[in-house]
Amino acid sequence: MQGQIVLPMLKESPEYMWWLFTSDHPDAKNFRANVRPYNMLFSFTSLGGKVDRSVKKGRGPSMFALQGENYHLIGALKPKSCDYAKF
Repeated sequence: MQGQIVLPMLKESPEYMWWLFTSDHPDAKNFRANVRPYNMLFSFTSLGGKVDRSVKKGRGPSMFALQGENYHLIGALKPKSCDYAKF
């Protein structure tokens, strides 16, 4: 659009996230070593809620609307010792 779009500046990261990415603490190092599995865990959660499929269909991708309380259906980050990983 010929430079008409102006994006806002990025917000500062929360202090705890900054600490996780910069600290030499063992917990922070563990987080950095496992950040990809953490990200995958949250990106593959099952979305739940009351689905409204009456959204008008057009030429673009299919859409639906969630009404009321929306939530994620996820299990434990690590499986129990007798169970297998589900992610």
